[in-house]
Amino acid sequence: MVAYFTEYKIAVGNNNTAGFSYVEALTDGTYKFPPPSGIGTFENGALIVRGDGSVTFDGLPSCEWVFEKLFPSQITYLKTTYCSSGQSGLVTIRTISDSAYANYNARLIMPTQKELGLLELGGWYNRVVLKFTRMVAL
Repeated sequence: MVAYFTEYKIAVGNNNTAGFSYVEALTDGTYKFPPPSGIGTFENGALIVRGDGSVTFDGLPSCEWVFEKLFPSQITYLKTTYCSSGQSGLVTIRTISDSAYANYNARLIMPTQKELGLLELGGWYNRVVLKFTRMVAL
């Protein structure tokens, strides 16, 4: 059995923990995906200030997965597999919340070309951020 560095997992569609794949086990056919980091990116919702000055969260949680580098073929793989070749799609993820891993239904939002920036000389993008919104715990 292969041991993975992290517990980050993803599956096509909502309510699909049976379809989970470790991110580090994914491949675009040429390159294996590196482990992402989601530590410190979990948000419980939008922070709102009440009339009495106290604060609370409203809405659904969100988080980000940050990859130090991804190749264009890996971006294409993510869009094709999880977003029906578009910019967003419904997924099931296992990610780190405040301090522990948990499973969620979510909407994956892929970075735009502007957010990706320019290719590095090695042919990859630095610091690629995948956004997950409308997260609902399973």
